[in-house]
Amino acid sequence: MSGCNVREKDGQAMAHTLRIDVSDKLYAALTRRAAAAGQAVEKVALADLRGQAVASPGKAKPGKAEGRRRKGLAKWIGAWRSGDPDSADNARIDADLAKEYGRGLDGDAP
Repeated sequence: MSGCNVREKDGQAMAHTLRIDVSDKLYAALTRRAAAAGQAVEKVALADLRGQAVASPGKAKPGKAEGRRRKGLAKWIGAWRSGDPDSADNARIDADLAKEYGRGLDGDAP
């Protein structure tokens, strides 16, 4: 991206130049997307970067593949049945953990 003159969406000239090295696989993907959109590779990369940085500060926006994985896993949330209606009882879980932590590494009481 070195030497490119891509402008921000609001027409403001960029104040910083960022040079990055990417893998051949990533560059090929960016090139395909740029060609499909009729844009420069640098502009597509900048849009991706902007989307990641601005989406939600401190938390990266998941990509399409990550979103599909999450949706695939979401169908299993709460699907496990232990046969014990109180298996999610926090007090009991805490007591079980305390009992296990109280044992030595070999399973015997300390």
